[in-house]
Amino acid sequence: MSHKKKVLFCTMGRVGGASKMVITISKLLDPEKYDICYVVIDQQVQEIANFFPENARVIHLKIRNSWDFLTIKLLWIIKKEHADYIFSSLAPINVRVIVAGKIAGIRPIVRSNNNWAFFSRFYQFLMKLTYPKAYKVIMQQEDMYADYIKEIPQCKDNMVTLHNIPDYATIDKNKVEQSPYMTDNEVRYVWMGRIIYTKGFDVILRAFNKVSQKINNAHLYLLGKINESDEYYNSLIKYVNSHNLSEKVHFVGLQKNPHKWIANADCFVLPSRVEGLPNSLIEAMYIGKPVVSTLCLPIIKRMVKDGYNGYTVNVDDHEELANAMVKALELKNFTMIYKSSKAEDFIRLFE
Repeated sequence: MSHKKKVLFCTMGRVGGASKMVITISKLLDPEKYDICYVVIDQQVQEIANFFPENARVIHLKIRNSWDFLTIKLLWIIKKEHADYIFSSLAPINVRVIVAGKIAGIRPIVRSNNNWAFFSRFYQFLMKLTYPKAYKVIMQQEDMYADYIKEIPQCKDNMVTLHNIPDYATIDKNKVEQSPYMTDNEVRYVWMGRIIYTKGFDVILRAFNKVSQKINNAHLYLLGKINESDEYYNSLIKYVNSHNLSEKVHFVGLQKNPHKWIANADCFVLPSRVEGLPNSLIEAMYIGKPVVSTLCLPIIKRMVKDGYNGYTVNVDDHEELANAMVKALELKNFTMIYKSSKAEDFIRLFE
């Protein structure tokens, strides 16, 4: 029997686009050829465990923060597991994965989770030091590749552009589950993401306030983990209450199956200020929903064709967002414009 290649897939405990892409990429590998192990790097495993494949092998690497001897702990796991590859998709982990992998003599593969300007100068410095040492560095789209190559020209030989690939099988299974909505007598807008400022929850609330004045039966469903002690979340609740929207705006929390919420909605709205390459937008388009998105990165213009499958608006322009949300309801009979990279493109990195 031939030796299986051991791959360590590193992720945080919280659920986010980067963490879910780690899992999606891991599921592309043939279990007959690869021994896959997930390394959860966090104080607790948290909700990410709900998204691992059934019977997945998981190592919990408990740390207080990324400075908690993470490189040494990763090195210990690599040696103990006799790994051949180690993969991660968050910059604070990436830089340490690369160092640990190189010391251990294995192949570290990392994926950038955001644009260059998003990171502090300190982490930009660390990426300049470490990314040229990685076996492969994945960029999510061409504009991101151009930014990184300009800053780290030494990565020309190990940096590749691979567009995010949806977990088609999971989406197809999830989207046909019973509708989570209580009534059909409403127009539903949906958005999902971490409830943080960069995701623009405050923008979509201001836009929806205007939409609800035009569409009396409009409802907004917001998916994402709720932290009732969080200042930003509480500012959102304050806005909802002060504008008499409490019966129309629904914070439904983190959902294991967000796709049935999208499939049974009328429009998907992405109000973000910053994104790397939004998986939720890609998934909504795959499901076949009209979308409205801010121009939070250039590739959005190549993913959304105004008046065909959705509308694009400027970042932070809630009035423009509201107008687009109303117009998007009229869009029908379109196909997906976005083209993901092929599964083979990702699998080839581990061969």
